[in-house]
Amino acid sequence: MYYDEVLHRFYIGVRISTGTTLGDIGKSVVVAQLNPEEANQVELFPIVQDSAIDPTADDIIVAKLLPKVQI
Repeated sequence: MYYDEVLHRFYIGVRISTGTTLGDIGKSVVVAQLNPEEANQVELFPIVQDSAIDPTADDIIVAKLLPKVQI
């Protein structure tokens, strides 16, 4: 889990297993944010939309965390 102070988001990674059917998509990273309008409930968002992933390819999508920048 990583908290980005600038974006006020948690990035949470987990170990997952997916099905073996062609087109099964698994994502092991999720973005979380507290929603102050809903009594600070945690909202979870996918890190990337399913439409950005080719389900016929056996790809791994990764991102590199950039160094923190003081504002």
